[in-house]
Amino acid sequence: MKKLIYTILVITFILPKQSIAQNDDAWGAALLTGVGILVAIEKNKEVLENLAANYVMENYSQYKEFNLKVIGIGGGGKKMSGEGTVSLVPFSFTELKNGEITDNRKIILLFASRGWMNKFGVDYTKLRWEMWDAEKWNKLISIYSQLNSPIKTNITNELFPEYIKKRTPNQSKAILMSENMSINSKIVTVKRPEKYVTYELNPKLKYNSIEDVNIAPNGLILNKNIVFPFYSLDGDDYLVTDFNSEMKIFANEKSLGIFLNETYDSILISRILLNKVHNFVNGRETLFEK
Repeated sequence: MKKLIYTILVITFILPKQSIAQNDDAWGAALLTGVGILVAIEKNKEVLENLAANYVMENYSQYKEFNLKVIGIGGGGKKMSGEGTVSLVPFSFTELKNGEITDNRKIILLFASRGWMNKFGVDYTKLRWEMWDAEKWNKLISIYSQLNSPIKTNITNELFPEYIKKRTPNQSKAILMSENMSINSKIVTVKRPEKYVTYELNPKLKYNSIEDVNIAPNGLILNKNIVFPFYSLDGDDYLVTDFNSEMKIFANEKSLGIFLNETYDSILISRILLNKVHNFVNGRETLFEK
C-alpha cells in the first residue's frame, strides 16, 4: 500500500499530464534522455523529500524529530544531463529537539539507477538509500583528494599538510621534476594549461582540516588559496580507488565519481554539489535560513 501511494504521488506530481497520454515509443525516448525526468524532479522536490522522510521513519525509528531537505540534483541543480548511469539526490538531515535544530546533521544519499521510473511508476528495486555522517563524508573527500593529487602524504584524521604556491622563474618540466625528486616530494609540480605550477610544503608544517576547505578544480582551497593541489585531468583520464566494499570512487576531469559495485552504476558529481554537501555536513551552511 505504501509503495502504491508513493507511486501515485510521483506519477501525479512529477510526470507532466500530457506524458500520460503519450504512446509507449515517445515515453521510452523521453526516459532514455533522462532530461525530462531530472527537470521534473527539480520542480517537485517535495515529493522526493516525502520519499526520503519515509526512508528515515522506516529505517531510523530513533529519530522522532528532524528537518529534511533536498540539497541538489545531479550536478548541483544546473547540469540536467550528467555522466554515468545513475542519478544522485543528496538530502540534508538535521535532528530536532523540541522543534529546534541541533548539531546532529547527516546527509541522505539517494542513488536512482537508470530506469528507476517508467510508465508503470517507480521501480523501487532501482532506488538505493544511504545515510552518512560527517566522518564518512569527510573520509570520501579525503580519499578523493589524495587520489587526485601528486602529494602522496596520507590524509589521516581528516588532516592534510598545507602546500603553498612557490614563486619561481619559468622552468622546464625536466628541471622541475629533477628538483622534486631531489628534495623528497616536499615540492610538487602540477601541469596547468600552457604551464607548470609548483607548490612546496609550508615550512611551518601547517596542517588543515578537510572539513574547512572548499573543493576547486585545481585542488583544496582555504582562504582563497590552493593548499592541496590536484592533477589537471582530461575527460578521458580516470583515477580509481576503493572507498569501501560497496563502492569505488574515481577522479575524472573536474569531478568526483562514484561507482556502485553491486549494480555497476556510476555517476559524476559536480564541484557545485560537492561543496553544497560538504558545507552542510560540516556545519558551515545550515540551509535552513533560506
